[in-house]
Amino acid sequence: MSKRMIGWLVITIVCLVASSASMALVMGDMSFVGRFIEHLSTAVWKLGLASAGAYGGYKVDVNALPYARPDMFLMEPWKIGELPIVAPGEALPFAAAMLRRAIIMGAFAICMTLGA
Repeated sequence: MSKRMIGWLVITIVCLVASSASMALVMGDMSFVGRFIEHLSTAVWKLGLASAGAYGGYKVDVNALPYARPDMFLMEPWKIGELPIVAPGEALPFAAAMLRRAIIMGAFAICMTLGA
């Protein structure tokens, strides 16, 4: 498991657990605060599903296309907070690989959030 995706996994677990716990606390409470917490926990649940979808999309992209990773088109390892240095003549494949990964992760997040 890559270190940078552990954050996505932690966000997913925290959102889903927090949403379930808050729903259990206000079950049957029809006051304004109870309804507000129900709506808030639904939003947090959807955030957790979107995060799980993004994580799943990343894993599918990495496993389905192991030889077309975006970092393969760089001259040196990409450091967080710096612009990537793309190898000469590899700008278009690098951009296509980044766009492909973004589309796959976004599609998975939308599918998870919509319940498909």
